[in-house]
Amino acid sequence: MSPFLGPMPKQKTPSGYSPIQMQGAYSLTTLLNSGYNGTGTTIAIVDAYGSSSITTDVNYFDNYFNLQKHGEYMREMVLGREPIRRTLAL
Repeated sequence: MSPFLGPMPKQKTPSGYSPIQMQGAYSLTTLLNSGYNGTGTTIAIVDAYGSSSITTDVNYFDNYFNLQKHGEYMREMVLGREPIRRTLAL
């Protein structure tokens, strides 16, 4: 059973940008104030090295910043041939 199915204690601060920093960097405040909430939007995380902990990392980030979990996580790996598609539950 995954430890990320329920709330986790905030153990450490994630590295990288916070949701508020990303909101500012991409000027999303105007869109959010206009009622746009991102429904139907796909977000891509590009990981050149195929991290085996990406699902854990995303779940930790969401939990740390109290973000709602929506949709599914799809991992696509391209190794110079046909892409490998895997759908993983959040």
